[in-house]
Amino acid sequence: MKTDCLKGFKILVTRPVAQATPLTALIEQQAGEAVLFPTLVIEPLKKTTDYIIPKSTQWLIFTSANAVNCFLKMDFNNKISLETIKMVAIGKATATAIEKNGLTVDLIPSTGFNSEALLNLSVFQATNIASQRVLVVRGCGGRQLLTDTLKKRGAVVTVLEVYKRVKPVSYTINPLLIHLQKQQLNVITITSGEALHNFLSMLKDSGMISLTLKIPLVVISQRLKKIAITLGFQHIFVSDNPTDNAMIKTVITVCNGEKQ
Repeated sequence: MKTDCLKGFKILVTRPVAQATPLTALIEQQAGEAVLFPTLVIEPLKKTTDYIIPKSTQWLIFTSANAVNCFLKMDFNNKISLETIKMVAIGKATATAIEKNGLTVDLIPSTGFNSEALLNLSVFQATNIASQRVLVVRGCGGRQLLTDTLKKRGAVVTVLEVYKRVKPVSYTINPLLIHLQKQQLNVITITSGEALHNFLSMLKDSGMISLTLKIPLVVISQRLKKIAITLGFQHIFVSDNPTDNAMIKTVITVCNGEKQ
């Protein structure tokens, strides 16, 4: 629904280029201006040998949409029908990526959209998951909570890392610096700890960083809020969940002064 809730507001979007479009569109639908400054690049991993899907895999857990897209572009030594494996998505964006590739999502948390939410599902309790084979597909350096907990509950877990998140090598920062100097940015959106660390390191100038820390910051989890606090951000707001719709609702309430 198109309104003018964000008319006159500039919102910084830091997602990778390929993932920034939905949030940018929502900002523009509310008559706001999206300022794009990607702080992450998604690079599929390349290995000298083909990947192998462990035999008798019963559960295939994708921890992000990037994991889905990179996984399905890979060549595997063994030919296993994915239709025989139960597909698990950590959240709605991940589920959408699975379905766009013609596969069926068998399980997704109704709330939470994180490792904790997955681990709370009854099928992943020790009495149900013990001895079952699980393949977790994620990016490099992903959280260990999911895999470690499933192993403790007796599951046979294999981790497959299919991409890495890196800081952009080349980027244009002058337009962003102008916005900061003129104090034109109203809200910064961040969706991961890596993106947040990269963002500040890409600014470099201590004066610009000081200005940035005063701008309202919208993040997607309490865990990310804690990181932002340690980095010195002064006004941090957490969306109800990691979806773009939840983020834009939070951005609107912040811009309208409803969250103090």
